Formats: sequence, structure tokens, C-alpha cells
Amino acid sequence: MALSYYRNIVIAISLTCNILTIATYLYVKKLRNTLGKCVISSLLTNFMWQSLGLIQMWLSVPHSFNKVPFVFFFAHNFWLSVMSYHSWRTFKSVNGEEPRFLFLAYNVYVWVPTAILPGGTAFIYIF
Repeated sequence: MALSYYRNIVIAISLTCNILTIATYLYVKKLRNTLGKCVISSLLTNFMWQSLGLIQMWLSVPHSFNKVPFVFFFAHNFWLSVMSYHSWRTFKSVNGEEPRFLFLAYNVYVWVPTAILPGGTAFIYIF
């Protein structure tokens, strides 16, 4: 009982810090580069993952809803991979220019596999 209580408090603090960090990245103009957009997207998926997990702990939800937070867990891990790749690519290059549609390519890299994994599982489960 006490562990569940502390877990809820820690998750609530984490969600608050996620919101404050996202607000900071949106407010400061210099942080709105490609890496900043990746950080914002990563924090948003982390926020969704934690908030849906918190809803599952507080409310009795249908069994089919139990898999939804894992979609955001996958997306969060893909965003971490993208940020790692982007940092490696930035440190490796000599010039500081980024392609215009790089964030769009990163979005495709994150959300296509994130949609395929649960979609494929649901397809196998249905048929």
C-alpha cells in the first residue's frame, strides 16, 4: 500500500517536471532546433506513457486498454534513439547546418515502427 502511494507521488512529480521542461523548450527560441524538437517529442511521449499508466493504477480500465501505454513506451525509446543518432551526427559533421526536413524524417522513423508493432500484433490477434 505504501509503495503504491509513493509511486503515485513520484509519477505526479515526474509529470509536472515534464510539463515544465516542455514549456521551457517551447518558450526559449534557441532551444527550438531539431534536437529541441526531438526532446519535446520525447518528453511528450514520456508524459503520455506515465499519465496513462497512472490512469491504469487509479481506475479500473478494460483489459484491451492495458496495451496502449506501451505504444508510447516504444515511441519514447525510439525518440531516445533518434536523439542519440542526431547528437552523433552533429558531433561528427564539420558544418553546423541541418537539412530542412530532418525532423520530419525523424518523425517518420519513430512513428512508423511504433504504429507497425502494435498494429501487427492487433492484426495477428484479430485474424
